[in-house]
Amino acid sequence: MKQGVIGSASRRALCPAVWCAILFLAVFCPTLRGEEPQSITPGEVHSIPREKAALALPVTVRGVVTYSYPEHIGSFVIEDESGGLYIDATEPLENGTRPAAGNMVEVSGVTGEGGYAPVVKARAIRILGTAPLPVARPATVNQLLTGRFDSRRVEIRGVVQHAEVRGQIRR
Repeated sequence: MKQGVIGSASRRALCPAVWCAILFLAVFCPTLRGEEPQSITPGEVHSIPREKAALALPVTVRGVVTYSYPEHIGSFVIEDESGGLYIDATEPLENGTRPAAGNMVEVSGVTGEGGYAPVVKARAIRILGTAPLPVARPATVNQLLTGRFDSRRVEIRGVVQHAEVRGQIRR
């Protein structure tokens, strides 16, 4: 009788270890086996649940650069017909160049949860050429507040009532 109780306790203690191993294999095996990152659209990455994106899934995305942050930040935004996506590219590129607006790029990296929506943390960036910028979609302020146009080119209309220059980004 005691042997059965000990056996049950051992099985219960083993379960968390087994689940950890399963989770480890599910998350890290594609990378460990050297599999190619999954080719996915910017819109598909953007719609991944943040908890899943935090697992650093290997991906490759393509799109046209619509905004490029200053060099010392290095990150940029891409867009295609499926949607827009923030690319965390804080590591310098091998050849020292950074993508600019209008460059068509292919980015290989891993997903990250991002501050607002999932992002791709770039490991390799290839500039494939140039492409026209996507058409800016008309949007209202209320639509912008929904997040529907996150990382997308938009056009807004309104009346500027006040403007001032505050601290500028230094290079």
